[in-house]
Amino acid sequence: MEENKYRRPDPWRTLESVQWLVSPWLALRQDRVLTHTKDEIGYTYIEHPGSVLVVPCTCRGEILLLRQYRYPTHSWYWECPAGSLEQDGERLESAEEAVRRELYEEMGATCEQLQLMGSFSTNNSMSNEVCSIFFASDVAAGRPTHPERSELLYTVAVSYQQVREMARKGEIADGLSALALLLCEPAIEDYLNSPKEEASVT
Repeated sequence: MEENKYRRPDPWRTLESVQWLVSPWLALRQDRVLTHTKDEIGYTYIEHPGSVLVVPCTCRGEILLLRQYRYPTHSWYWECPAGSLEQDGERLESAEEAVRRELYEEMGATCEQLQLMGSFSTNNSMSNEVCSIFFASDVAAGRPTHPERSELLYTVAVSYQQVREMARKGEIADGLSALALLLCEPAIEDYLNSPKEEASVT
């Protein structure tokens, strides 16, 4: 029986691929492609090394959010810390390394535990970017240490109940952050319901 052409792992074939623009964060690539209908088309997309996003929870059960300005939409957003994987010479940093770096750079924060919750395509019609989502517990925040010149942001500690309502009501308009918060709900609730060590009094 002939395999369904719509279910093949890769029913399109790349005939030519040209990288038009390269920045420290991404590249713009244009391919000439032979489709499943034998048509040749041009396809332009963003080539991305991958990214991470983390939902940070403090020992008090608060979720740390960023209030961040985004130039393309000229708007402020509630977001979770996130960023691209960075290249160090020939080596691309791991997702866990990127999470810990982003937490420290954007919030001055460190964490005791990291849990990978899943990985998702951020915009699969326009980019090959895959974002790994983490839950971070026992987060201790300070002040942002190395914000980029293009970053305008500050940290806000919000109760878990309030964050959940914000996500459900659409107040967190950054789609990936809203998805991550809802995805992390079971991990957050497990953490909040787990016994915590009490500091001894002398």
